[in-house]
Amino acid sequence: MFTRPRATINLNAVVSNWRALHELTNGGEVAAVVKANAYGHGAEQVSTALLHAGCHRFFVATIDEAVELRAFLGRGPQILILDGVFDPDLPLAARHQLTPVLNSMLQVKAWASSPASDGHAAVIHIDTGMKRLGVPPSE
Repeated sequence: MFTRPRATINLNAVVSNWRALHELTNGGEVAAVVKANAYGHGAEQVSTALLHAGCHRFFVATIDEAVELRAFLGRGPQILILDGVFDPDLPLAARHQLTPVLNSMLQVKAWASSPASDGHAAVIHIDTGMKRLGVPPSE
């Protein structure tokens, strides 16, 4: 009989790893990347455990993941969207207090000119050489 592999996630170990990294920063901010359902480990379970441990900044890939995570975590923590947002999703991001990571000048301009961005933070991702995502330093 064929059995499928299965992973058992130890949330105490996840929290312990986050705390160890947090201690190395001497009080600096350590974020959790929980995109793709926390890499298949369960975004709700992982992020909730980390939130209770003191993590207040979470990265996801898409706005759909961000809205879902906001439902789990409530209004307290910062949720950043690695893919950024474009026009149709700008009001949704603002309404759910989500922080877009802006990866191009097109996204920067769209965010800056949108009434939905008033009073809401965004992060500008600068391409540091991988040439995959981010605003080139020349821009």
